[in-house]
Amino acid sequence: MKINVTAVNNPPIPMDDDAETPENTPVEIKVLANDEDVDEGTALSVTRVGTEDGINNTATETNPAKGTVTITDSGTTITYTPNSNFITGTDTFTYVVSDNATPPLTAVGTVTVTVISDASNARLRGLTMSTGTLEPDFSASTTSYTASVANDVASLTVTPTTERIGATVTVNDILVTSGSASTDIPLAEGADTTISVVVTPQDLNAEARTYSIEVSRAPSDNAALSYL
Repeated sequence: MKINVTAVNNPPIPMDDDAETPENTPVEIKVLANDEDVDEGTALSVTRVGTEDGINNTATETNPAKGTVTITDSGTTITYTPNSNFITGTDTFTYVVSDNATPPLTAVGTVTVTVISDASNARLRGLTMSTGTLEPDFSASTTSYTASVANDVASLTVTPTTERIGATVTVNDILVTSGSASTDIPLAEGADTTISVVVTPQDLNAEARTYSIEVSRAPSDNAALSYL
């Protein structure tokens, strides 16, 4: 009796991956290093970032919520780049592994982003007003701004966001939580009102930084004389 044994290609076994990187720093993850494929002669590759099956040769996907991923090194490595405003925490993405012979399988990558300790940082990440637009557009390195509002805007609030956890911020000498609005700031009619935003770093021996906004409120259209 002659028995013919036909080889069957077994699907790969993709394993989930974990990586860690400092904020604003890309990290390369060799996601195939811990995957298994019992069949010889079949090469594994990452064919897609995302949950859809099938081959996809697009190099860049945006599946992660807080960063981007790029498939590199001919489909053997994924480079994760955290968003600039992603300081600390975890982000996840799915990727598809294939040996080009069996249905693709999905694994999960998890990246932990850690904050870079910089206790002397006294910069803002963001600065907005409830009414009006900053001129020029906000930049962490620009500290002087102007804005114009209509006469019917009697007051406004300012929302400063610090770059560093641990830094404190005041608006016109009143403490404000980073990322939260200040108390109402009254505006002089037909005149300029200066709003001072001071960021004090966690390291009290380091220098504070002051941002200023000069808000111009339009004069009244009422031409009536007050003494009549």
